[in-house]
Formats: sequence, C-alpha cells, structure tokens
Amino acid sequence: MATELEAKDAKRKKIELIILLMIAAAVLIFMVQDMVRAAASAQRGQGFDALFDRFIVGIAAICTILIYSFLYRENPFYRFLEHILVGLSVGYWTMFTWTQVMDPLWLGRLKGSEGLPPNLWWILPVFPGLLWYFQLSRKKVWLSRIVIMFFMGTSAGLSFMGIFNLLLTPGKGQIQQSFKPFLTRIGGSWTVTGANINGIIFVVVMLCVLSYFFFSFRHDKIKILPVTSRLGRYFLMVCFGTIFGMTVQGRMSLFIDRLTFLYTEWLKVLAG
Repeated sequence: MATELEAKDAKRKKIELIILLMIAAAVLIFMVQDMVRAAASAQRGQGFDALFDRFIVGIAAICTILIYSFLYRENPFYRFLEHILVGLSVGYWTMFTWTQVMDPLWLGRLKGSEGLPPNLWWILPVFPGLLWYFQLSRKKVWLSRIVIMFFMGTSAGLSFMGIFNLLLTPGKGQIQQSFKPFLTRIGGSWTVTGANINGIIFVVVMLCVLSYFFFSFRHDKIKILPVTSRLGRYFLMVCFGTIFGMTVQGRMSLFIDRLTFLYTEWLKVLAG
C-alpha cells in the first residue's frame, strides 16, 4: 500500500512539474515578446525605458500568479514570496521607525535640532529600552519584565482614560449619543421624521443587545428579558454576518483588482 501511494505521489509530482514548466515557458515567451514589442514601438531614445517598464509589469504579474498558486496547495514559490513580503514589511517599518520616530523625536532632541540646544537628558530612555532585549536571555529575562510592567500599566491607564472619554464626554460621548430623540419639533408641533424612526430602531436594538449580556440574575425571573435577549442574539448574528460579508467583499475587491491588473496591464486584453 505504501509503495503504491509513493508511486502515485511521484506521478502527481511529475505531472505538476511538467505543467509548471509549460506555464513558465509560456509566461517567459510572452514576457520576451511583450518587452521586444514595447521597445520597438517606443519613441526614439525611450526603448530601454519601455522595455524596463514591461519587465517590471511582467515580474509583478508573475508574483501575483505565484501568490495565488496557494489556492492549489502550499508550495515553495508561495513561501518564497511570502518571506519576501514579510522581509520587505519588516525593513519598511524599521526604516519608518527610525526616520519618523527615533531620529526626529529622540536623536534630534538629544543632539539638538531645529535651532534647539542639545538635551542630554534624552539619553535616559536608552536604558529602559535596552531592558527589552533581555528577553533573549533565559537567565536575565526578568529584567525585561520590569519595563514590560511599566509599559503595560501605562497602556492600560491610557486605554481606560480613552474609553471613559469615549463614553462620557459631554455632547460627544457614546452613552449620550446612544439615546436618540423619538420626536422632532417642527413648526410648534411634535412630529416623527425618518431620523426619529432610525433613532427608535437604534435604541431598541441597543437595549436588546445589552439585555443579552445582562447576567446579574436569571432572565426567566423577568418575563421580557428572554424575548429581548433572544432578539439581541439575532441582532448580534446579523452584525457579525455583515462584518464577515464586508471582509469577504474586501478580499474579493483585492482579487478583482489583481485580475484587472493581469488582464489590462499585463495581457492588455481589456485595455482600450
């Protein structure tokens, strides 16, 4: 049985390799003739630029195809491009951190920039920053927990302050904004407008969802709570389904954008 499975696996890999070589040959031939055609049709003195532009478009198309090869199964080409993407991201954010944070906000103040005198007190943040790297040591890892303690405590305090401001800011807090007017005064009389209907629906949904998370006592002790909590669960499912649909729609938008690129920019099938 094992020998038969190994034979089938070897045959499958051989077929995959043949198909891969055929696709690679077709892509390579198309890229070469596309680059030659672009260089020949370019204006005088711009042939190399046109050739290089088509080469970059071809490389982008190959990367797109290899990334989507993961839909068939995981393969070395997909992992290679995945590692390149991760490496580029790390390199980009490292440079961004240095140019936008470390250099202007720390080193610039330490050396003195924009007409300001040097401030040697800025050397002090270096020491707690170095404590982070003790996570790489098994014996001295406890030193990194000192700065982590202060970091987590400060972050928690700022988060709580932000949440309280979000909930309780007069006129803008979420609690005050959650209660919509049911009636609108127009011309000396009270009437119901479309905004009022939306406000009523908003308040009803909000109260039903809040009742679903009310655990101070059993829901069956108050007759209305089982009904509102069940409605709240349905409203939550609608909300989660909408979020999931928007996520899928976003991914489909990216996929359509890549297909549009392949058809219009690379193959020029749909190009006007």
